Formats: sequence, structure tokens, C-alpha cells
Amino acid sequence: MNYLLSFAICAGLTALGANESNANQLLSCDLNVAIFLTMAWYLGRRKKA
Repeated sequence: MNYLLSFAICAGLTALGANESNANQLLSCDLNVAIFLTMAWYLGRRKKA
């Protein structure tokens, strides 16, 4: 849940700070963050199981 919350905050800040010129760059950054958080969550679940 913490991973989802942190990504939601990141995406929200990106939406607030975005304008036409840097929106694409910020979106690709958010995508990388989402992939990283998904991997971290998955690996964390595997360790507990």
C-alpha cells in the first residue's frame, strides 16, 4: 500500500508541475518510478511468502 501511495503522490506532483514543454519528460520519469515500485513490491512479497 505504501508503494501505491508514494506513486500517487509522485503522479499528483507531476500533474501539478507539468506544462506543455516538460510534460512528456515527467511522464516517462513517472513510468520509471511505477516500474521500480512494482518490482520492489513484488520482491517484497516474495520474501515474505
